[in-house]
Amino acid sequence: MQEILASGYKKIFFTGLFIYAIAAWFSFGYHYPDEHFQVLEFCNYKLGKIEASQLPWEFKAQMRPGLQPAITFIIIQGLKFFHINNPFLYAFVLRLIIAFLGWLVICKLILLLLKNFTTEKGKFFFVFVSFFVWFTPYINVRFASENASAIALLGAIYFLLKEKKTIHFFIAGLLLGFSFYFRYQIAFAIIGVGLWLLFQKEKFKNVLFICIAFLIVAAICTLIDYWMYEQWVCTPYNYYFFNITKGIAAANGVEPWYFYFQWFILIGFIPVSIFLFLFFFTGIATKPKNILAFAAIPFLLAHIVLDHKEMRFIFPMIFPFTFFVALGFEKLQPYLNNIFLKIIWHITLFINLGLLVFRCFVPAQEAVDCYKYLYDNYNKKPVTIICVGVSLYKLSGLDVSFYKADSIKEVDVSTLDEAKNHITKNSIKSALMLNEEISFSGRIENYSLKRIYCTYPDWVLKFNFNNWEQKTRVWSLWELNKN
Repeated sequence: MQEILASGYKKIFFTGLFIYAIAAWFSFGYHYPDEHFQVLEFCNYKLGKIEASQLPWEFKAQMRPGLQPAITFIIIQGLKFFHINNPFLYAFVLRLIIAFLGWLVICKLILLLLKNFTTEKGKFFFVFVSFFVWFTPYINVRFASENASAIALLGAIYFLLKEKKTIHFFIAGLLLGFSFYFRYQIAFAIIGVGLWLLFQKEKFKNVLFICIAFLIVAAICTLIDYWMYEQWVCTPYNYYFFNITKGIAAANGVEPWYFYFQWFILIGFIPVSIFLFLFFFTGIATKPKNILAFAAIPFLLAHIVLDHKEMRFIFPMIFPFTFFVALGFEKLQPYLNNIFLKIIWHITLFINLGLLVFRCFVPAQEAVDCYKYLYDNYNKKPVTIICVGVSLYKLSGLDVSFYKADSIKEVDVSTLDEAKNHITKNSIKSALMLNEEISFSGRIENYSLKRIYCTYPDWVLKFNFNNWEQKTRVWSLWELNKN
């Protein structure tokens, strides 16, 4: 931490940390279901809150590592010791911890890698782009396996780049082991790091210490998997067997080899994504022998070749990506002095800023934002919620138990007519109703309805241009009271 405080870039570093904290607070929920169901719900099971039958099929297949759920378990038990019993605070603390660890590793790596730049503009842009590309804070606060694995991998690379001490190689081996057991696909990057060590002609003794440390972590994680599944299992083998041998991963969708390029251009938001792509490939060509290139290239090539592709799979390469983007910027920066390109570049920076603010303040999953509203207002107040055409505590076909308040009773119906029949039959005087309409399209005789929650803030709902509210499906909660 002293190196960070002494750095001339400390203001940018701590601004980045502040933005991470904001994103961690507001980014409720998950980017992809695995972030929730393979970690929080696995932990919920070990906390004794749910049965194994409520978990996704991967639990029965014994193919997910227990490492991250075990860390979650320890953190939650520690918070309970201080009488903190709010699941949303649990999730926030988890996001905050992983955000801080990621920030710390990134800061330390930046200080080591600055020597790769020859200009002050290049160095400044490297620090800037490491924290302020619009999607980086959102991704780096995710308590997901992709992020945890990336942090451990970057930590290992940091120790490999520091002064050559035996203890540093041992620590790097431990971190590589944990990186693998957070997410097995990181093995492609670890292989790249191994090739880099061979390319560097690293001493056999140092490589041996890395391997011994890795095996120690494998033994520890095998014990953790025993704790999770209550029998001896080899989760890496099970993961390979079900996803590759049995082809379950490919059954979830097969994409062409150019999927990642195509989708990054589109979801990275043009023109931001165009500049990032151009800078990245220029940067890779500039420093192909850098350890980050050795880690990133095998990882990216393997994911291009594999049939099943999702953008989140390449999230562990976010920092190597930004490093090469900065190298490419330094190389191409003189061309940005062209008046036309300069205008486009400044527009791009403005767009990036707007997207950054938006992504930091918007929940990752709108349903979890609704869960938080219910927990904050009805945790100790029994209430019935009549869900019309949508299940409240079910996402991606799975039960969401981690955030559920015991005081809430859920009644699922398919149509408004079924809801009316249920209300009449049970002589309900007051309840809540959940549907996917911003403006309630029906009327319930002898009852008043008042919207109490919507994903969009009230000031946005005042501007119903082109009747967009009637065309938009978004969760809304209504308070139902008998007249």
